[in-house]
Amino acid sequence: MSGIRLFTTAYWPPVSQMMAMTEASFIEIEGAENFQKQSYRNRMKILSANGVQSLSIPVANEAPKMSIQEVKIDYKTNWQQSHWRSLEAAYNTSPFFFYYKDMFHDFYFSKKHPFLFEYNMELLSLVFKILSISPQRRITEEYSPKTSENTEDLRSAFHPKQISPLIFSNKLKPYPQVFDQKFGFTPDLSILDVICNLGPEAKGITTQI
Repeated sequence: MSGIRLFTTAYWPPVSQMMAMTEASFIEIEGAENFQKQSYRNRMKILSANGVQSLSIPVANEAPKMSIQEVKIDYKTNWQQSHWRSLEAAYNTSPFFFYYKDMFHDFYFSKKHPFLFEYNMELLSLVFKILSISPQRRITEEYSPKTSENTEDLRSAFHPKQISPLIFSNKLKPYPQVFDQKFGFTPDLSILDVICNLGPEAKGITTQI
């Protein structure tokens, strides 16, 4: 196990981030940073019949230097239904989507979470539950550009437009995907992809390090 690791919040985090979280002995989630556009904070990637698809949660009050915990989700458009239809189309034929479907459905239709950070943290708790892991974690209260000597700063390690070092170093072994015969194995999608395709065995993917 690694020591303390610091991460940003993420919407259905990518596999590489979950691998790094699983390896940490203690997790810190950055709760005092400013919101950054075009990041995993409000975006996830899935594999659809047309290839990799990006799903983004619209935010209502995006502004320069907006605290991540103050960012509100924009419900003017029916993004929940749009995301849900995309998830169903991508994973309805996967081995385990039906098993977890009700859990996922609640996050799109049962209630409206006003704040993005709150929504992501509840989703992260669900992921930990599904993976049967319970890492120690806390939310940071003050922002610091530098971390202490015993904390590994991974706030910039995961981004939709870059390959994670964990994936680049071939630490993620291929696993079955719905459209792998069409596209081949597609690495570092949302952890949702692993859960839908592997079910209870998803934990094994996140502990390959």
